[in-house]
Amino acid sequence: MIEENNDLQDEIRRLKLDLEEERNHARGGYSSHNSVNNSHAQNGPEEDFEVQRKCRLTTHRCKLFHDHNDSIKSHILGEASKIVAEYKFKVQKYEQEIATLQANVRTVTSMS
Repeated sequence: MIEENNDLQDEIRRLKLDLEEERNHARGGYSSHNSVNNSHAQNGPEEDFEVQRKCRLTTHRCKLFHDHNDSIKSHILGEASKIVAEYKFKVQKYEQEIATLQANVRTVTSMS
């Protein structure tokens, strides 16, 4: 899950770079990341559509990432709750055992 989380974060970084590149291209600026797109003429309807498509795709992927991230957090919290419950049970068990041993010590001491 951690590796998948890292992969998603890498993809988000790449998509942000692509989005910034498209924004620079749409403004007529130049991007050092991809000079092939910068050789195009002025923006046309097809390029505007492509920028909008990439923005929607990026938004969708970000939402998936956050949903996946929430799922991971829920899973981790659930596992942590189970572990805490197990330790609480063990503590109660050991406290009962200690009380029993103390009672045995008192019994042996009173017999002597």
